[in-house]
Amino acid sequence: MKNIKVVDYLGKEMEGNWNEKFYSSRIEGTKRIYIDNVEVLIKNEDVEKIGNVEKANKQVIENYFAKLTMEQKEEILKYLSINLQKEYKKEENIYTNNFEANSLQFLLVENFKKLEFDTKVKTFTCMKNDYFHQKDLISTGNWHN
Repeated sequence: MKNIKVVDYLGKEMEGNWNEKFYSSRIEGTKRIYIDNVEVLIKNEDVEKIGNVEKANKQVIENYFAKLTMEQKEEILKYLSINLQKEYKKEENIYTNNFEANSLQFLLVENFKKLEFDTKVKTFTCMKNDYFHQKDLISTGNWHN
């Protein structure tokens, strides 16, 4: 927990303990945070005042990814893999988002595009490892170590 002072997106000043996590928001240009267990929306430009924009986007991506079905996870991993290769080769028209607008996959891609290339690779690798770990747990039934 970290004690912070922020101004929410409506201009109201708030102070309290923050869990140091960022969450997606349905309001364009904002992120959700929790201060003293109360939901607060802050503008994206204010994220830098309390944390790191890269970290915030990465956390939002992880939250979206966790909510996808295994089939959706596989689909998004294939999509991101292809686009990371294109980005590495400096090709054009990467990350053309054909997922249904406002679907979890669409929102994941939009946040993923904002990351620096190295962070994209690290985030993708974490997502892929989580997917394979979950797939192994499902196939073996070994839910506990």
